[in-house]
Amino acid sequence: MKQLTTLGVLLSLCLVANAQVKITPDSLGIGTSEPEQKLHVSGGRILLENGNFSTYYELDTDNSNSDLGILFRDGGTPRSWIYRDGSTNILRMSASSNAGRNDLLVEGNTGNLGIGLLPTNDQVIIGHLASNTSAHLKLQQSSNLNYAHLEFANAGLTSNWQIKGGVQSSGEPRLHFSYYDGTDIEDYLSIDGTNGQIGVGITTPTAQLDVRTPPGSVATAGPTYGINVVATSATTQNSFGVYSQATGAIGPFGDPPGNYSIYGTTVGSTPSINNHAGYFDGRVTVTGTFSNPSDRLLKQHIKSLRNSSDVLMQLRPVSYLFRDEHQKYMALPDGKQLGFVAQEVEKVLPDLVIQNSHPRADKNLAYKSVNYLGFIPLLTRAFQEQEERLNEQAAEIEVLMERLAQLEKMISTSDAELAFNQLFVKAQTAYLSQNRPNPFSEQTLIEYYIPNDVKEAILLMTDLNGQIV
Repeated sequence: MKQLTTLGVLLSLCLVANAQVKITPDSLGIGTSEPEQKLHVSGGRILLENGNFSTYYELDTDNSNSDLGILFRDGGTPRSWIYRDGSTNILRMSASSNAGRNDLLVEGNTGNLGIGLLPTNDQVIIGHLASNTSAHLKLQQSSNLNYAHLEFANAGLTSNWQIKGGVQSSGEPRLHFSYYDGTDIEDYLSIDGTNGQIGVGITTPTAQLDVRTPPGSVATAGPTYGINVVATSATTQNSFGVYSQATGAIGPFGDPPGNYSIYGTTVGSTPSINNHAGYFDGRVTVTGTFSNPSDRLLKQHIKSLRNSSDVLMQLRPVSYLFRDEHQKYMALPDGKQLGFVAQEVEKVLPDLVIQNSHPRADKNLAYKSVNYLGFIPLLTRAFQEQEERLNEQAAEIEVLMERLAQLEKMISTSDAELAFNQLFVKAQTAYLSQNRPNPFSEQTLIEYYIPNDVKEAILLMTDLNGQIV
């Protein structure tokens, strides 16, 4: 066998050099006259050299379950072990004199590696009592110009995932989760160590969670969601897709800071019907106040509304049901609804009709909406116009009632006719008084007045049938 031949060569060289060699039936000592093991080399090194890996040197035992090991000593003091556990087929390496300490273990049947722990189903497992200054695994970049990184890849593929982290010379502590497609690398998630801010799609986040989409080199067609949250409750408790709360000290109105649990904006976007700070399919409930900006400092070209009643009279209030094919995916309300038809409102009040588009790309539905809050000023002005007309009518009625009271007072007196005649004389108006007596049997007296400037007057009398007598 190769190992025996080599041992014979080494033994011959030792004898020629007059080296101290001790051979007993159970052991071989080189450099010592008292070998403690089967092979004991003292005071020098053992060189095993072979230029061809197809041949090798063996430590063998007659029993497959027997233990084999190499003990390394320093000045007679045991320092470390390489040890094969015959009963478990585990190769153990210990950097201490205790061969039972599991510094490094290799499971012979699977090749699984354990550091500080016995490997089971994991390819590599590390056991360690970690602390803030002592880690299970440390990756250290040799310079401060880049980050230490860990790659995850499949055999035969150039693409891989990477975790990169460290503190560069600029003093910026960063941790990046990146993907390399074989040509370009994108940092999908980044953590800023100075403030704990997390960026998705951005390496320098400006908020506690800063989400930017899509990453330039992997932009795809179709809808893009910065955050997609689906919450499903397995209990009878409420389920919240997103729960947000903002707390902190608040200054007086107009004096920041303020607390805003959710803030959405389209500021900076190109004006478009598809720009929405928020879009909701389904009911929206607000338990507090709902307000629109209305401060004078925000407005210009302010004009009073006119003829609002006439405008509202051109509208057609209707009742309706939403179509089934749109009701489900838009979460439109069930049952009879009251309102207007946007196309009809647009002919009268085009400023209150908004062109909209549903966000779902698979539906691609464009539709018109009505700004119902915009009717409040119109209704207010129409009410005011009605009140103004009622006030005018009330004033006219009051004048008529005063005149009627005067007439009733004159008629109720004994000389009502005379007073009546005097009233009309003063007005320089011709009149014909009621006949007296009335009724009568033989004759009656009718008083009349004709102004002096009248040149001709005719008195016509009729019977009960309207015939002139």
